[in-house]
Amino acid sequence: MISPQCPTSAAPCHPLSEREREVLEHVARGESNKQIGRALKISDQTVKNHLWRSFQKLRVEDRTGAVIAALRCGELVIPGIKRA
Repeated sequence: MISPQCPTSAAPCHPLSEREREVLEHVARGESNKQIGRALKISDQTVKNHLWRSFQKLRVEDRTGAVIAALRCGELVIPGIKRA
């Protein structure tokens, strides 16, 4: 399967894991790492690890960039928000 082009470079997007997608869904809702950890029953450090891997795969440097890039790549779908 060929991934869509990464919005921040000419390279294709690297697919996110299911858990990385779940974490980004919570980030998109404005939740803190602590809130995400509680909701997913994982530690704050594990949330940070999932975010860090997402940043690497999406070639971004922060939470907002990760959500935007994931939406553009089609890795994250939020009802009511169209793919940019």
